[in-house]
Amino acid sequence: MQVKLNLLEEFNLDKVKEVLISEEKIINKVKELGEQITKDYKGKNLLCVGILKGSVLFASDLIREINLPLE
Repeated sequence: MQVKLNLLEEFNLDKVKEVLISEEKIINKVKELGEQITKDYKGKNLLCVGILKGSVLFASDLIREINLPLE
């Protein structure tokens, strides 16, 4: 419970008025992107690099959905 409260404070989640894209839709889109990347890069070398600040969370979720050897 303490961790959850800290996240609320850190990211000001208590000030969110409206959720525009549900967690479920985001998860489904990440899976869809992972499947497409797997298909497009099958038999090729794929190097994944997260560039923007905060990209680690998204990149890690996406990489888990890519069914290829990654560097």
